[in-house]
Amino acid sequence: PPPSPPPPPPPQQQQQDLSLVQMQQQLKAMALQQGENSPLTLANTHSFNAAVLQKAGQHAQALTLHRQALELRRTALGERHPDTAISLGNVGTALAQQGQLAEAKPLLQGAVDVLTATEGVGAAHPTTVHFQGILSQVAARTSA
Repeated sequence: PPPSPPPPPPPQQQQQDLSLVQMQQQLKAMALQQGENSPLTLANTHSFNAAVLQKAGQHAQALTLHRQALELRRTALGERHPDTAISLGNVGTALAQQGQLAEAKPLLQGAVDVLTATEGVGAAHPTTVHFQGILSQVAARTSA
């Protein structure tokens, strides 16, 4: 008899695979709309690639890309834009994953502050809650 097919991936892996496909589709759409070399397309590409690297445990490489995305967004959108705040939080998260808590804490706080103050986002938004949770963990680890 022919070999049986491999078992399907667990639901969490299926969800991650679907999420990656959706992100790739969004990047392609943005590249078509804004141009492949626009600062925001490049920032989103860096963020996507950084997320993939983080999931693979390659935190140093992810941090480099998150920092590049942050600088592109700061230049294109300014400090108080929610997308810039998300990049700020991503850099803070990557730093925290590497144990650089003192450097991570003010970046995470900055992300939470901007997102909380942004109309249409606010303190209850899932992204704000996510970064607030990481900030709380970092704060607990730095005060212990």
